[in-house]
Amino acid sequence: MPGKKKLELRQITQGYWVLDRNVLFTQMKEALIERDPLTKELLGKLMSYNPRTGKPTREETEELKQRIEKKWNVGIVETWAAQPHLWGLKPEEVTEKPLLIFNKTKGYPFSAEGILPFNYLLPINPSEGKITVQIDLNIIDEQDCRVIRDAVWKVVKEHLKAKKEKLPREPNELHFIYDIRQNTFDNYVTWYDLHTQEKLGFRAIAAWNNTKGTNPERATQVMEQLIHHKAKCHGPISGEDNIEHGVKIIYKAIHRVKYSRKDIEPIIEEYNCRRHGTVCPPLCTYSQKWLDRFNRLNPIQ
Repeated sequence: MPGKKKLELRQITQGYWVLDRNVLFTQMKEALIERDPLTKELLGKLMSYNPRTGKPTREETEELKQRIEKKWNVGIVETWAAQPHLWGLKPEEVTEKPLLIFNKTKGYPFSAEGILPFNYLLPINPSEGKITVQIDLNIIDEQDCRVIRDAVWKVVKEHLKAKKEKLPREPNELHFIYDIRQNTFDNYVTWYDLHTQEKLGFRAIAAWNNTKGTNPERATQVMEQLIHHKAKCHGPISGEDNIEHGVKIIYKAIHRVKYSRKDIEPIIEEYNCRRHGTVCPPLCTYSQKWLDRFNRLNPIQ
């Protein structure tokens, strides 16, 4: 995994230290959860709830919520923003998050004073010249010995022996978030969205990404051209393998299966316009959309 993670202690008050990176771990997980089809299904059910009919039932939404919690090893709390229609509001009028995501400790939602609810490291009753710490062992492992200061690591390592038996482990597909730089993660998620939502291929995304690094203003124009297929990518492009790598990591974390191109966009169907058959005029909408999809799935080599 490119990049080396940095875990830095920051002193809030005398004898009170927090590990800055702790908030990022949960933010990364939350970004993935937001893209999970199960989460979208849950929000859809909550938004469609009809108090007159009682449907979808509370049992349905609760069962779905528990599946998400188990899948991501989190606790979920619904807010009023998940059902704005019950408050006489339109979805676009809501600015709050519909779901609050909590990391779990020993299988239960965990919160601590100071940085609610994502605390990673808290000091307790510091003695003179020393700091005694309480550590949430859920989000560290023995690889952290390279980045945690030796004095703290001696304490942590003793607790790791008990951690393996007492604390739940993250799913294998999520291990990467504890070893990845924030900007790398953000890039992976951006590429994933472009690939799954805009249906751009890895090569097209690489072309845009390379332009963004040297000419951000031009990159906006390139993106518009790629989305509407007014630009084509000829031959291999530097960075497209990295784009593919990042997209597949995010895909597997969200769906828990290996990446499948056919799940992103179905194989192109045989050309057959309902109005014109197999011969369409230049301005036919069906023809334009069909060619756009075909070219995205079959980039020019």
